[in-house]
Amino acid sequence: MSSLVITACLFTAGCTDTIAQEQETNPAETIVFGTPNWPGVTVKTHVVKNILESNGYDVEIMSIADPGLIYTAMAERGDVDVLLGGWLPATQKPYWDKYGDKLELVNINVNETWLGLGVPGYVYDAGIHSIPDLKGNAEKFDGRIVTLEAGNGMTIAAEKSIEAYGLDGFEVQISSTPAMLAEVQRAEGRGDWIVFCAWEPHYMMLDYDIKKLEDPQAFFGNNDDVVYTVTRKDFKDDFPWVYEFLKNFQVSPDVQSVWIGDFSANDDPDDVAKEWIQNNPDLVESWMPETA
Repeated sequence: MSSLVITACLFTAGCTDTIAQEQETNPAETIVFGTPNWPGVTVKTHVVKNILESNGYDVEIMSIADPGLIYTAMAERGDVDVLLGGWLPATQKPYWDKYGDKLELVNINVNETWLGLGVPGYVYDAGIHSIPDLKGNAEKFDGRIVTLEAGNGMTIAAEKSIEAYGLDGFEVQISSTPAMLAEVQRAEGRGDWIVFCAWEPHYMMLDYDIKKLEDPQAFFGNNDDVVYTVTRKDFKDDFPWVYEFLKNFQVSPDVQSVWIGDFSANDDPDDVAKEWIQNNPDLVESWMPETA
């Protein structure tokens, strides 16, 4: 079956028994994608799920809050087959150091990322350009660095920054992405000073005037992370066509940021994924493996 016919299956009801599926060692088995509760990875996984299902595969998405548990499930138990959110080499380095010999980096699916601390543009314009610049300004920021969940890698980096940069009077305020962004929106509306965890790809970088703070000691990494597709070691042997598809699957940071924004406006990631697929057939076609 040609890749053009395979792509057409995405938009044709009942196309569930393709040559692509017949190439697999055990196509009847379910392919399980693990996803942390991150909007970008969630929508990205639903995009892939819909494409694979349209080509005859049984796909399950397992939502697991802690990415470390996804690595464990892939490497030790085989409960998860694929992760589309492997932030490496820095952010998820501890997981890769522990399990990398049992896993495979298939492809870079987003080739540029950034994470660190951010401030509104008016705070940056007032002279706060780096994390060390926060020193002596705790009162202006109400003594808070607004972070994510306890134990999150960015929260840990913020805690280390407070000590290493001598940010007396600051402490982390544990939060979540929605709650943190609600605080950013309120602060911008009032002109209040706020410092918080920020990253891209994410719609926050499109919707708010966020300036990135320099991190001289690189507690948030050197920002050379990319996002990998990670699979269990023997996935290629079980699903060679899907493996080739995943090798081709890549989007720009802007595309993923749009996905995140659409997801924020629509709580159903599957709806977001289906609409995006329908509107972007050429890019979907470019991911399809060549088949006989």
